Amino acid sequence: MGALEQLWSTGPLQRGAAGMRAAARPRNPGRRAGRVMLSFVIVTFRSNAILPRALASIPSGCEIILVDNPSDEDPAAVLGGRAARILRNARNSGYGAACNRGVAAASHPLVVVMNPDVTLDPGAVEAFLAAAAAHPDVDFFSPTIFDETGRENARQQSWIEAWTRADRRRNPVALGGAGADGLRFLHGAVFLARRTAYCAVGGFDERIFLYYEDDDLSWRILRSGRTMRRVPGAVVRHQTGSSSGHGFGDLFRRGRHKKRSEIYIARKWGLCHSPASDLAVQAAKLAFYGVTLQVDRFAGALGRLAALLGRPAEGRRTVPGAAPPH
Repeated sequence: MGALEQLWSTGPLQRGAAGMRAAARPRNPGRRAGRVMLSFVIVTFRSNAILPRALASIPSGCEIILVDNPSDEDPAAVLGGRAARILRNARNSGYGAACNRGVAAASHPLVVVMNPDVTLDPGAVEAFLAAAAAHPDVDFFSPTIFDETGRENARQQSWIEAWTRADRRRNPVALGGAGADGLRFLHGAVFLARRTAYCAVGGFDERIFLYYEDDDLSWRILRSGRTMRRVPGAVVRHQTGSSSGHGFGDLFRRGRHKKRSEIYIARKWGLCHSPASDLAVQAAKLAFYGVTLQVDRFAGALGRLAALLGRPAEGRRTVPGAAPPH
């Protein structure tokens, strides 16, 4: 039984559901006696070069929890005197599993899950807290996210929802959960969640090592009938891809993880996927990138091909609230 399951099944989080709603009713539920009643969960893996900027953007008084997937770096070396709890994993079990561990350890009812390559603009936390107070019926909040070029990342729906709608006749599903502003996707790089709601839907699926875990979470939120909402005043900056390497091996592993996650999600939700057709497409791409000497794309295609030829990676358990793999 994982940490989230233990917390939910033993009662404190279930009993805290009523308290969560009550906590959203005060004028400023995120502050108490000068403290910010907000926890930040950041997963690190060779993140020392980018972590200090993320930490510096978090207002003082917030609880910071770093969940470190083991590498040759120690995040404690770059804290710069900033108070933070470091939870060290014995092995790298993936982004989602590490996030779940951090949320389970959080002390406050409101939790921000955030990548180490994200920085908050001034006023972002205040906007988050104001939104949580104004909308006690909403469980998940998305900031306004800009990438390193200044372009807004404003996805409207999860990849799973798009795939399901394309396959609507074979796989019909009634969806609730969208907020009054129509938000149907929660970007995994950074979002605010009520801790009880995050745990109730099962958090991230720990069978997904990396990539598309936010698509899966968003889809389950929609299916559960819980709501998501944008917070325009909570502005953040996401240095896309800066938390991962760019060498041939890094690109190969990225391609392999992405394709493994795609295959797993298709099987989990009963979506149409033809391994033979996918294999032919990836083989053709590999040949084209090789002939045209596009080394980076060749590495990614080789990783995707390796995922198709191998057994999709699966994690430790099935997360509550998710349908079993088909």
